[in-house]
Order: sequence, then C-alpha cells, then structure tokens
Amino acid sequence: MKKISFTLIVIMLISISSVAFAQDNISYNSEDIKILKNILNETQNNTDILNWDIDNPNSIDEVEWTKINNEYYLSSVNFSNLSIDGDINLSKCIYLEDCDFSNTDINSIQLPCSLTNVTNRSFENCIKLQVVTINADNAIIGSNAFSGCISLKSIVNAEKIVSIGRNAFNNCENLDFYFSESNSNSFIENYAQQYNFNIVDSVISNTYGYAGIMNGYNKTKFDLNKLPLPYSCGTVSIYTMDKQFIKTINIDKNGKFNFENLIIGTKYRIVIDGDTAIPREEFFVPITHDYCITPNTECFGMIVCDYNRDGLVNSYDVQEFSKAYGHDPKDENFNMTIYDFNCDGHCNATDMTCFASLSYIDYHTFNYH
Repeated sequence: MKKISFTLIVIMLISISSVAFAQDNISYNSEDIKILKNILNETQNNTDILNWDIDNPNSIDEVEWTKINNEYYLSSVNFSNLSIDGDINLSKCIYLEDCDFSNTDINSIQLPCSLTNVTNRSFENCIKLQVVTINADNAIIGSNAFSGCISLKSIVNAEKIVSIGRNAFNNCENLDFYFSESNSNSFIENYAQQYNFNIVDSVISNTYGYAGIMNGYNKTKFDLNKLPLPYSCGTVSIYTMDKQFIKTINIDKNGKFNFENLIIGTKYRIVIDGDTAIPREEFFVPITHDYCITPNTECFGMIVCDYNRDGLVNSYDVQEFSKAYGHDPKDENFNMTIYDFNCDGHCNATDMTCFASLSYIDYHTFNYH
C-alpha cells in the first residue's frame, strides 16, 4: 500500500511539474524563434520534412531550450540524418552550445559565438555543404567533424580555430581557410601546410552573374552562347537578409552584373529589374573569393515587355511593341533598347519572335516575389 501511495505521489508531482512548465508564461527568445522560422521556411523541402508547430516551441523535437533570466533560449539543435537543405544561419544564437547537422543537405552554415566546440562528426557527410563561418573565439573542431563534406570550399574566420581533431576535414579536397584581414594563426597555418590546404587572408568576395531575356517556358535559365539575348538594359539591387539596402548597379551589354566587397558565407538577396521587366528575386551566398552566382551558360532568365508595369505581358504591351517594329533606329528621341532584344540596333522579326513567345508565358508559375 505504501508503494502504491508513493508511486501515485510521484506521478502527481511529475504532472504538476509538467503543467507548471507549460503554464509558466515564460517567453521564448524572439531571435531564436526567428532563427527556427528561417530554417523551417528556408525551402519548401524543409517545411515538408520538419512540419513544426512554430507557435509551440516546446513541441519541436529537434531542439532543446535552456532557461536564462526567465526566458528560454536555444541550447542545442539536432537535425542529424534529416534531409533538410538550404543556408542555415545560427549566428545570433547567444546560448547555443551544441549542434548536429550530420548527413543533411545544407549548403552553408554560420555558427554562433557561443558554440566553441564543433563536436565529433557533427557535420559528417554533409555532401552539399560549401562554406562554414566560425564566430566563436578559441573554437575547437572535433574529430571527423566535417569528414566526407566533399563540396566544402571555405572555412571563414579560420583564425579563430585553436584545435582540430583527427580526420576533421577528411575528403575535403578543395578546402581553403579564410582569415579576416590583419589576422593570423600559426596553428592553422601549420595545419594547412601539413594537409595541403590553402590560406586566404581576406573574407571579401567579388561576386558576379549574368541575366538574359527569356523566350519560352523552359528558359528560366539558359545559355547565352546558344541564345544570345543578354538583358543589357536592366539593374540589380542587392540587400542583406535583414532587408538593408546595399547598392544598385547596371547590367552591362553582355548581361553581366558584378558586386564587390561582399562577405564570404553571408547570404544576400538581389532583385533584378528594369524599365519593362517583371522583377526577379534571387538569394545567394558567396562561397569563394571570386564567386559566380550564375554563369553566362546558365544565366537568370528575365521576363521583359511589361511596358505598363502591371506584372503581365498582354494586349496593351502588344500595342506598345508594335510602335517600335520597323521604327527608324536613327531616331534619337526613341528608346530602341527596350524593344531591341538581340541588341542589333533594330526592332525586327527576331525581336518580334521573342516578344510573341513572351506573351504566352504564365508569369504566376515563377513566383519571383
């Protein structure tokens, strides 16, 4: 009887404790919740796989929380063997001390200052991982931490690393260690020399890409060498992921755009636009010192001919385009560039063919915004 009573008391205490935890009205750190939302919404694939109730953080199996000053903070995340992908940014976590992304499909990761120990095998076999940003001072890289990361090209802020375990970068044959300017680290320098890795003394990237004019459903990306229709009268604006505007540049006659002084491992947003274009939004992370977002053989395809900027190419735009067909190219008062798709100085049959194909595209399938 005493055993039964004692058992009942224990069960009651556990229940009371659970209720107290659920109803303690202690908030979850807003920045950590934002980080989880970004992971969840990074790709449709992640949304489908994780299937989180983000409004009930305690129900998320892949994370653990710690209570600090009457607020819950992320202390651990474990996505091991889940096929999540995309660019993961944990840099604003202030109490995260453990993470595991082994056997996932992530492309890049920014680690927080709080994570001083990248534990054994925590990124093992992330075969799509290309860049890792270290933010913690005196960082320790565990054994096999990045073993099998065959696409890994860049460790950013490598001067912060003080210890590397056995086989930490096994099969990372194209890896470079990037140092912040004016920093050095004899340990990493010796390690790189021993294992034939390169050291780059700057985390700055010069980044470029190409844009062309679409002329069919299949041309969201295409080869400018085979279809020479560069988007030469547009602009590209670049922003941080916190929606801070950086700058706008013009696209050149070859459809090329170039941004200097970007930070390797940092995710950016660009909007490609122009006088008659339907804006196209893209995201990218510079991986190396000289980084190509998209080459001219696989350029970003742009939808143009939206002369009234209503988001469609329709009968109004047909009427507008007809004004240019056969127009005298010597007329300096007429802006031929927005009609002359192949940049030959005339609006002719070639341009008409391009325009005709553009007018049949269902723009809602591209989800550029």
